[in-house]
Amino acid sequence: MTTNRTISPCPSAVEIGSYPIAEFMERKHELLKAGNTVYDFGPGDDTLPVPEIVLQAVREHLSSESRYPLVRGFAELRSAIASYLDRRFQVSVSEKAIIPVTGSKEGIYHLPALLIDAHSTRRKVLGPALAYPPYIKGTLAVNGEYVPIQGGADEEYLLELGELPPALLNDAAIVYLNYPHNPTGSGCTLDYLKRQAEIAAQYGILLVSDECYADIFFDSPPPSILQVAQEGVLAFHSLSKRSGLTGYRSGFVAGDSKLVDAYARMRNSIGTAPPEMIMHASVAAWNDDHHVHSRREALRPIRERFIAFFNELGLEYLKTDATFYLWAKAPEGHSGMSYAQSLREKGIFISPSSFFGSGSDEWFRVSLVLSLQDCENAFQIWRTV
Repeated sequence: MTTNRTISPCPSAVEIGSYPIAEFMERKHELLKAGNTVYDFGPGDDTLPVPEIVLQAVREHLSSESRYPLVRGFAELRSAIASYLDRRFQVSVSEKAIIPVTGSKEGIYHLPALLIDAHSTRRKVLGPALAYPPYIKGTLAVNGEYVPIQGGADEEYLLELGELPPALLNDAAIVYLNYPHNPTGSGCTLDYLKRQAEIAAQYGILLVSDECYADIFFDSPPPSILQVAQEGVLAFHSLSKRSGLTGYRSGFVAGDSKLVDAYARMRNSIGTAPPEMIMHASVAAWNDDHHVHSRREALRPIRERFIAFFNELGLEYLKTDATFYLWAKAPEGHSGMSYAQSLREKGIFISPSSFFGSGSDEWFRVSLVLSLQDCENAFQIWRTV
């Protein structure tokens, strides 16, 4: 005789699917439903228009036919990416060492499966404590262990592999770097990347550099890991931030040709390149730098106005030069979460540090995603909190 058994998700699936921002989003929808005005500085999704060259490419390549895109994508797309890397970082990367992904989120999430399975002796993944969630969730999905090792505000949120014990490094399969850093906007130097690449090579660790904010800067262009090494490293890039194409889901991974080849073969089972018309749009976007400059210049006055507002309130903030985020410290007596909750009840949404991981509990992130006028309207209310 059989008995009915309840089917329940495993603990890792529950953890992978949890996002602390959900409660805030529910409150946002409640306020909107009640007819209140909401100013949402939480998401990393700006409201600047899609570049016309991208829209034109989509229009020109709409087709009455539909075919599965190949994992490696169009040769024309890989060529455009290689050309971008040469222009932007002065590095020569073979097209064989590049594959497109449907946004860096998906590509990063699946990456740990390349090195960690049921038989792996190295199961640790090292990365920032304040982290883009796919670093952690992709590790959990393959039963790996994510080890946060990032410094705090005093260390400018840098992650120094050379300061870690050899026993930990010997157990690590992957280390994630993310500069310019989400959520803090902190950057790094080329010398810093060289140090991390040397340690990773010494211990046989795959060094993964998430460089999706590399083109959102306001003074000095951030460096790439590809400028210091192309063996044992992978770099992820995306059009989500560079070109504002968050909904197009288009990015790439480049670096160690053997690892890229292995990842491409694995992706035959788990993913493809973006749809054909999106790949054509991506070619246009990677081949053009003018629209990226225009985006930076559109973001600059919003950033400057927010900095002036923080100065007016006497709020401490991290002085950075990249991303369209600002990382600030809540007023005395508040944690980042309690300050976010106080603002939330006034219809202003920010992201407390706890949304991104542990540490820096008094800090919060604002995204420079609203117009100057919307910012001014929000500031009028913000001053009353």
